[in-house]
Amino acid sequence: MNWLRTILDGVIIGIAFNGVVAFVWLLEPIGFSVMLPKGINTPLKKLTRAQIKPIRLMEFILYPILLAYIIISTYEAGVNGFWNLFFTAFIENLFWNFGDFFLLDWLLRAKYTDRLMVPGTEGSELWKTGPWMKKFGIVDHWIKGPICCAVPGLICSGIGMLIR
Repeated sequence: MNWLRTILDGVIIGIAFNGVVAFVWLLEPIGFSVMLPKGINTPLKKLTRAQIKPIRLMEFILYPILLAYIIISTYEAGVNGFWNLFFTAFIENLFWNFGDFFLLDWLLRAKYTDRLMVPGTEGSELWKTGPWMKKFGIVDHWIKGPICCAVPGLICSGIGMLIR
């Protein structure tokens, strides 16, 4: 495993993912209501396809591009073996995950709460940083996140083994 390459790729992936998500979230905050914690998204009416389209496009375009980047980067770095490929992809996805926690859930949301707030959810206590982090940020990024990072790790290592 190439530690320097893994860390640099993780930083690049974290910046790319969080930059695109921040941009889309600022442009179309209502589309992200499907990802908001249960206390915030419950008062919302059913969303139209046009409102959800930006987040779905981001999911179906950005995620595969970043996974392809991980696969190509590990191939170019000469990383061999299932576990080396797995842990390289896993660690790079952790950068993506923890970047999401610190940059999107904490800094961006705290700084631009008024721009990111979904209409109809203004009165929710969960928009405040403390409740948001307790109910959503910490659970999603420190408990579920590392478990979920194993899935792209398995995908990248499986594909990496096939192309080696």
